[in-house]
Amino acid sequence: MRDQLQPKLIEQALKHATRGRYVDAARTFEQSKASAADVDEGGAELAYALYRLALLYLAERDFPSAIQRIETAKRFPNLPRQLNSLFQERIDVIQREPDQEVREFDKAIAGRFESGPSHVVLRDEFLKRYTLEQAKREANVTAIEGVSAVGVYRWAGDSNRNDKLSQLIRNLKRGEQGMPALFGRILADHVQATNTCMEWIQELDYMVPIPAADRRTAERGADIVLLMGKHLSYRLKIPLRAEFLKRSENPERSRDVVKATLATQYSFNSTKERDVEGRVVLLLDDVMTRGHTAEICATLLKEHGCAKVFLLVLARAESTLQSDRYSQ
Repeated sequence: MRDQLQPKLIEQALKHATRGRYVDAARTFEQSKASAADVDEGGAELAYALYRLALLYLAERDFPSAIQRIETAKRFPNLPRQLNSLFQERIDVIQREPDQEVREFDKAIAGRFESGPSHVVLRDEFLKRYTLEQAKREANVTAIEGVSAVGVYRWAGDSNRNDKLSQLIRNLKRGEQGMPALFGRILADHVQATNTCMEWIQELDYMVPIPAADRRTAERGADIVLLMGKHLSYRLKIPLRAEFLKRSENPERSRDVVKATLATQYSFNSTKERDVEGRVVLLLDDVMTRGHTAEICATLLKEHGCAKVFLLVLARAESTLQSDRYSQ
């Protein structure tokens, strides 16, 4: 009876996969009790379906179940090289051990709050002490499916410039040591506490930091968004691909440059086009002002085959007196 039912279930799983119902496809395939070797055609589609089911387990922090599904996905014959690489990158990031900076940071937080590292939610602790304002208007950025921010950033000349989040972000921008680790953890807490972000990570393939110019990196002593991304990648178990986008040298800050000029400063690494094709990407930045940089980077990714782009930032810049200025 099972031998007769198995081909029908595999066929049904393939139909689900071709319609984009990946979790249904994966669960139907698992119900069939078939192995990867039993699939003659459509192996890549079913492999990707199992990978997407793994992301669902990953969102629930069930790492063993996630790895099991990805390992099964890797067994399908004749997988495209890019798909196989995607699967292996995800396994590697799930299994990656924390580096010394992460261990020391988590130990310090655990000591500060007299609790285990995994039991302290820094975003919630921040909310207990300070107010996290939200931008006054919705963020609609062309080429981006969704935007999420922890709070609002007030410029140094703003009357509310001394709110705690803005102060800490200025410390980050000055290159203060420890800030990328702090914000990497706060961003991870924000994602795990935000329903829309949790929906994103069930389909995210890669995280891509918006690149900084070499001059700005030298001034700060580090590429702060890249460093935040490394911490966030470890905590959310999302592969970080900093090599997709590049930025040319320019002495002006992004917020002071017109959009057309800004667009000439960013480019896509053409050698990575096949890696991004069909993938879902999370763009990461520290502060979103007008959204032009994010739009330019998202457009570049989509022009080279990216399927969807979401944007995660620490804050949206907004003036207390002219809140509309940075929300257009």
